[in-house]
Amino acid sequence: MKIHIIKIQMQIFISLFIYLRLHPFSYTYTTTNSP
Repeated sequence: MKIHIIKIQMQIFISLFIYLRLHPFSYTYTTTNSP
């Protein structure tokens, strides 16, 4: 059960990392404009 949760977290982390690599400008834009 724990291994399954870890796999899901890794998939989310990898997908998020890829998203940030593909959209670095939008990422910085949202972070700088966040309250």
